[in-house]
Amino acid sequence: MATSATPGTYLSDTLGNTLYYFSNDYNGQNNCAGSYAALWPVFYAGDYLTQNELGAGIDVADFGTVTVTGGQKQTTCKSWPLYYYAPAVPIP
Repeated sequence: MATSATPGTYLSDTLGNTLYYFSNDYNGQNNCAGSYAALWPVFYAGDYLTQNELGAGIDVADFGTVTVTGGQKQTTCKSWPLYYYAPAVPIP
């Protein structure tokens, strides 16, 4: 979790990078494909995410892992696959 004046508290990785979910994903399935997959790479926290790594305000039981096309693993939060945002041009 990270905090900012705007938008407030949000989900992030250990380096503070924002994590996102895709509203077209459902039932824990990754539906991000084609050119979108390059723009929204999967986030994978590893097989053994701990409560200590997450900190206060979020429960380790809310997280899981799915396997996407090609065998790559992806971390989920409350069954929603998580992504990074990786535009071709860095955001200033």
